[in-house]
Amino acid sequence: MSKARKSTPKGITVKVRNITESEMCLEIGNVDTYFVNALRRILLAEIPTMAAETLRVVKNTTIVQDEMIAHRLGLIPLRATEDALMSTDVGMSLSFECQEDEPVSVYAKDLELSDGIEVACGDILLAKMTRGQELVIEVDCRKGTGREHCKWSPVCHAGFRPTDKARTYIFNIETVGSMTPDDAFLASLKILEEKFTLTKKLS
Repeated sequence: MSKARKSTPKGITVKVRNITESEMCLEIGNVDTYFVNALRRILLAEIPTMAAETLRVVKNTTIVQDEMIAHRLGLIPLRATEDALMSTDVGMSLSFECQEDEPVSVYAKDLELSDGIEVACGDILLAKMTRGQELVIEVDCRKGTGREHCKWSPVCHAGFRPTDKARTYIFNIETVGSMTPDDAFLASLKILEEKFTLTKKLS
């Protein structure tokens, strides 16, 4: 997004003060508190993303319990294409046997993935293995939102504070990697617009 000030026909202004791969700071003007709070709530709970859902453990001779592996898999942020988000046949798998004398670490980047999804943070540790230990797993992934579970939320922080200017707020977004902060912000605006459209039709 450009750092230049943009204005909508209704007078709402959005200025990007700072943006990185995972964080963005905005200055939003000519709005009421309910508007920025609605964006915050949508960012946390209503934007659909992809996450691990069901784990099938074929073989696990590591010291890490199945439940802990499932927990670690569920919190791996995944980037997904639109086609992958709509698919019901998306997943990950791993088949690894340690043949080294020294301990070997297995990470999220070692997972085999379906087309259309990729691991956003490959350095998440799944297990440390020693010679002869084996880990064979199959994982089903599905689309969800943060309202169901935080593993589907694209952000780890979304908050705002007022400025010295009337009806102007500083809005901060930090994502987990499944989306860029600007994409997450635009997605929240789209969802909010759909809500306004529906309300107008029902009124």
